[in-house]
Amino acid sequence: MKIAIITDQHFGARKNSKLFHDYFLKFYNDIFFPELEKRGIDTIIDMGDTFDNRKGIDFAALKWSKENYYDRLTSYSIHTIVGNHTAYYKNTNEINAVDLLLREYDNVKVYSETRPIDIDGLSILLVPWINSENEKQSLAMINKSSSTVCMGCLLY
Repeated sequence: MKIAIITDQHFGARKNSKLFHDYFLKFYNDIFFPELEKRGIDTIIDMGDTFDNRKGIDFAALKWSKENYYDRLTSYSIHTIVGNHTAYYKNTNEINAVDLLLREYDNVKVYSETRPIDIDGLSILLVPWINSENEKQSLAMINKSSSTVCMGCLLY
């Protein structure tokens, strides 16, 4: 089993800066996608802040992210954690950009609550952004977890 981990992509950052997206596209084309293939990776964990603005998405940034990232990953299993930039409200993860904007991708699973997942027998505790609504539940899950790995967007 091989897993790629990526985080803080901030699609649409700096008012959908072309320079920002060009830099990421170079990373994807020159490093990320070739390494996925070279290493036989089929699972990706996105640890949050996939989109930049909690209150809205620039449509050009959404189009760019789908064409240059998500459409190219349809054969991969993607686990995405809700981060502080993708949760609409500061006190809950209930409404979030990744859940609402990526529903067309059957291979993308979104985690808005702390929970363990199993990937080829490896238990991983995924922890989304901790806020006032989920703090007690998240900390209780962390404390009682038997997972050997914990990953998350832990701005707290």
